[in-house]
Amino acid sequence: MTRSELETREVVRELITEHLDKLISAAIENASGLNHLMARDPNTGKYERVASDTEDPEVAAAQIDAALKSGSCWLMKKDASVPAFAELMHRALGRPIEPVEITGPDGPIRISWLKEAQ
Repeated sequence: MTRSELETREVVRELITEHLDKLISAAIENASGLNHLMARDPNTGKYERVASDTEDPEVAAAQIDAALKSGSCWLMKKDASVPAFAELMHRALGRPIEPVEITGPDGPIRISWLKEAQ
């Protein structure tokens, strides 16, 4: 790795570490399944996620209040993510050992010591 790549990796590591609690919580939610508040758009009749277009908590709260007052909203559950669950388990418990089979042109390869251990 070049010096620039190492410096970039360190910057990314620091940024991720600052938000580690939030990121781990999000990964756990993804592994368990996510809830989305959906409201029917009166113009199109389609259901759309409420407050998905803002990061501002006050704007999101206002959008959620409006959706709840409209009376045409639903709480939809997204299925749990098996890959997210597996990744969490690998991070927490370590990755399982993968078996490796080595064969040569005439069958299995035999590995042995050339000299006896002293």
